[in-house]
Amino acid sequence: DDIKNYLTSKGVEWEESADLMEVASKCDVVYQTRIQRERFGDRLDLYDKARGKYTVDKKVMGVLQKHSVIMHPLPRLDE
Repeated sequence: DDIKNYLTSKGVEWEESADLMEVASKCDVVYQTRIQRERFGDRLDLYDKARGKYTVDKKVMGVLQKHSVIMHPLPRLDE
């Protein structure tokens, strides 16, 4: 939330979505982070449900604009 608040305070337009394919064609930048298993605690069912949902694959790459940038803070796991 700190980053979103900072961007807003500087007049930067941004959008957050839970559906990557829905917004990929409009993106200049895709910032992807891994689904962090350690944050799910004992709720592995929720982790399994979320895992793989936000993968930048050939399908997503095919709808991105040519100038789009993909950012990832590492480490990579399943994504």
